[in-house]
Parts: sequence; C-alpha cells; structure tokens
Amino acid sequence: MRFFHAMDLRPYFNNRGFTYESRCGEGRLTMGSSSFPAESIRFGRMYRFGGIPFRYQTSEGGDNIETSGQTVALPWMPGALDCVHALGVSANGDSFDRVSFVAGDRLLHTARLALTDFVSDRPAFGDRLAMTLPCMHMVSGRYAHVRPNLWICSIPYPGEAGAAPALVFEDNPSMHIFAMTLEYRRRPNGLRTVYS
Repeated sequence: MRFFHAMDLRPYFNNRGFTYESRCGEGRLTMGSSSFPAESIRFGRMYRFGGIPFRYQTSEGGDNIETSGQTVALPWMPGALDCVHALGVSANGDSFDRVSFVAGDRLLHTARLALTDFVSDRPAFGDRLAMTLPCMHMVSGRYAHVRPNLWICSIPYPGEAGAAPALVFEDNPSMHIFAMTLEYRRRPNGLRTVYS
C-alpha cells in the first residue's frame, strides 16, 4: 500500500511563476519576465495528476522554487519513502540536474531531476504531462499563441539508502518546482493522504 504527503514548499519559494493578468509584469519565470496565468489555477486547492495529489501554493517569496542549491527538509512519516514527485517546468530549454538525499553531512543517494521546457508538447525525458494552461503572460499582457505545459518528474528513492531527512537541489536557474509530493510505502491504518 502507498500513501502521499503533499509538501508545504512556501518557505523555499524564491520565484514568481504565476501572475494575474492585471499584474503580468511581476512574472519571473523567464529572463523576459514571462509567467503563467494565475486565473487558470486555485492556490491552496489540491489537484490530482496521474493519481498523485499536488497543491499549488503562493507566498511573499513567490510560488515556486527556482533551484539554486536549496536544502529542503523532508518530514518524518510512518512509512518508507518510495518516491519524490516534483511538479514543475524547465525554462530556456529542457533541463536536468542532480538531486541529493542527505542526512546532515552524509550523502545517502543521488538521483536525476529532469523537466521538459514548458513550451514543448512532448516530454524530453521520462517526465509526464500534468496540465496545459491556456496562455502565457508576458510583460505586455496575455499571449495566447503559447499554451504552456507543466510536467511531473518522479524520482524513486531506494529504501536501503536509509531515512532521508532532506534533499538538496543543484544550482540550475532554468528549473522551477511548483509542488512536491512524497510517496511512502506501508500505509498506516486509515491514512490515505497527508497534507502539511
């Protein structure tokens, strides 16, 4: 059996990838300040893509992690971590980089985080399409000629590596993580989905 934990990434947000049409110029997803239409989602609501729950969130710092070497704490849960599901995009071309699972200074496991560019209509790696948005927001306003895609990258974690209290992203400003959900094995009695 498996269960999911939809993480609260707000303390790690450092980039604004969604904007409302009235505030298009505040986007920072690309070097040209483009962004996704916030009208197309509901922050705080749980979405389910491919059976995996994800939650879009927003904070003063933004609505996504632009990977720049952050260490993200992984909560302890009653079960063995089986997979990390990252909902995100790459900007400025398809991109991949390393993600490290650590316990203090000890490296437990390394894996690959790979995300397709949001303008692509086919996955470049093993990532999967989560959703397609109706348009882009540019500094000049709504741009309907591009329908951006958001992707899911699933990163397996080997149980024999031991419990991982944290993961570390590499410094790659092209990669943006909007939501992250942990998948565990051995579901406790009655526990299906946990939200933090």
